[in-house]
Amino acid sequence: MVVPATRVDRGPPRPHLLIEYVEGPNLHDLMLRHGPLAPEQLLPPAVHVAGALHFIATRGYVHLDVKPGNILIKGERALLTDFGFAKDLALTAITGQEMALGTPNYMAPEQIKEQNVTPASDQFGLAVIAYEL
Repeated sequence: MVVPATRVDRGPPRPHLLIEYVEGPNLHDLMLRHGPLAPEQLLPPAVHVAGALHFIATRGYVHLDVKPGNILIKGERALLTDFGFAKDLALTAITGQEMALGTPNYMAPEQIKEQNVTPASDQFGLAVIAYEL
């Protein structure tokens, strides 16, 4: 699941996205507090995040910063947040200059090499999270 947007403004001077406030820890903090998850604990959040990645991919976007700190846990749900590096796949550049954006430990090889990213680039980040847990 994706944290719901409350406002989207694509126009100048600064396109922005406002998202709903979510009360709850992120996956990174849970990992620090409780250690690695058991496989049965990992599956539900992984499925939720995979669904969120599918949702944004079918709309032509990639997240580019899938990491435990960007996954919020609210009750039984895991929500993907922080779309600060997200890219519209129809556009060629993310910023005024091409540069690798994301958290290095969770970046796909093509992302690190500043090559074309795809939804598979986000799936790589999710796979790294699953491996860590």
